[in-house]
Formats: sequence, C-alpha cells, structure tokens
Amino acid sequence: MKAIETTPLGKIEMELKNEHIAALRFHAQGEPTKQKEMEPLLKAAFLQLNEYFEKKRTAFDLDFDLSGVTPFQKEVYRELQKLAYGETITYGELARRLGDVKKARAVGTALGKNPIPIFIPCHRIVGATKKAGGYTGGLWIKETLLDLEKTKRNERGSTCHG
Repeated sequence: MKAIETTPLGKIEMELKNEHIAALRFHAQGEPTKQKEMEPLLKAAFLQLNEYFEKKRTAFDLDFDLSGVTPFQKEVYRELQKLAYGETITYGELARRLGDVKKARAVGTALGKNPIPIFIPCHRIVGATKKAGGYTGGLWIKETLLDLEKTKRNERGSTCHG
C-alpha cells in the first residue's frame, strides 16, 4: 500500500510492507491520496511527518520494515536513529561509532540507499568539512531539514523530544 502527500518538501510517497513503513520517496509523481482512502498507518506516519515540519515533533514513533537492506545497512540505520534531533556528525564519526573509521565510504553508500529518509535521519550526517554533502532527495532538501532542526533547537535552547 502506498500514499502520496504534499509537504513543505514537495510531494512525498510512503509505502507500507508487512504493516510497517518500508519506504519514503521524495519527488513523488501523481495526485495526493485522499485522507479517507489512506491506510491508517500511512495516515499516522504522514501526521507525524507534518508535526515534524511544523516543529511540533522531534522524534518519530513508527515501526519500519528494513527487510530489503543488508546487515551492515541495518547497523548504520540503527546508529543513525541514536542521533539527537538537530545533532550532526560526519561520515567518519558514524563509521567510528560503528567500530571502524575506515568504513566511512561504506557508511556513505549505506546512507545513499536509506529507504526511509527523515525517519532514519541520514540528513544529520555531514562531510568532514561540516558541509551538508550529498542527499538522495537533493541537497536543498538536506539543507532544509538541517535548518529546520537547527531552528527548533535554537528556539528551545536545547534538544527536546516529542
């Protein structure tokens, strides 16, 4: 089951698999799904995503289906989910946290294959120079997400969870 909704980042499509969120895609084609036709789990996921865009949510309470990814990718995504809202680290730091700083390129490859961006916050990984670097949906999307989280942190003075 899939659904499309218009967001501040344009049309986003989400897909369910085994009653879990399995994919989030930017630049979706097609008309937004009518709310009454949307699967309840997709409706809840889009609600949480919209709360995030409205700066009312800093963490997500959703289950994900990662059955199509490698064990290494799962490890990378689990580590990513430990990052606090608004926190950024480098590819090398993420590799170090995984136990091998030499795997920075492999980490980058795994991030590029992240099936559920935003929910699995690969946008929080930056280059060694602290510049945004690449992003599946486009650099402007990554910069928008980083700015959104930075603004929320500055409004509160610290990270909040909700």
